[in-house]
Parts: sequence; structure tokens; C-alpha cells
Amino acid sequence: MQCKPSISIGALVIGLAMSACVSARVTPFDPTPVMDRRTPANRIRFYDGERPRCEFKELGRLRTEGYMYASWGRVLRKMRNEAHDMGGDAVISIREATRITGAVMSRTQISTTESNSLSGTVIRFVNPACRE
Repeated sequence: MQCKPSISIGALVIGLAMSACVSARVTPFDPTPVMDRRTPANRIRFYDGERPRCEFKELGRLRTEGYMYASWGRVLRKMRNEAHDMGGDAVISIREATRITGAVMSRTQISTTESNSLSGTVIRFVNPACRE
């Protein structure tokens, strides 16, 4: 008698890929169209405690979240890409969090599933020279 697996290899690969995804939630403060994207995504700067000295306009709130197996680098990259898509130059008031999103208990161990998130306010400098 031969046993057939109940889940196909393709479904397993898709399931693992889906579990490593990173999502974003964007809340724009102004419903006007997106401004030109003058700062490349890889040049978007993060300000944690200290605010930029140059005058800026707040464009909106942004939160990115990485699920099971998503690297912290992917969470950061998603935040930069979303801030870029909003026309932002930087993100201020950065907050990071890790939370347990699930748990599996057996007789010998407890396994938890965590998600990592990063949130902040996307800004655009009034003077484009402040981006550097």
C-alpha cells in the first residue's frame, strides 16, 4: 500500500511564501493626488527620537508588518517603498513592535508565531535640498 501526501508540494511552497509576506497600511492625511516621487525608495531616511531640522509636511501614517518567516529587512524595504509611493522623503516617529500572533502547544514544547511591525509618519521636506 502506498500513501499519498495530503498536501501537494506546490501548495506547501505557496503556503510558505504566503506566510513570509509583508503587508502595509497607509493612512494619508490629505486626499489630494500623490506628489512626485523625488526621493528614491532606498534613500528614504528614518528618524526615531530626533526630528529633522528642516521644515516638512506630514503626508500620512504608515505601518508595515512582516508575518512568519519575513525578515526584518523585508519589513524595512516595504516601509521605504510605501513611503516613496506616497511621495515622501523620510519617516519620523518610528515605532517597532513584535507581537505573538499564534501558538501551538504539544506535550514537549510550545511554539509561537510572531509578527514584526514598523510604523511612523511619512514626511516631505518643504525644501528639496533637505533630503540629503
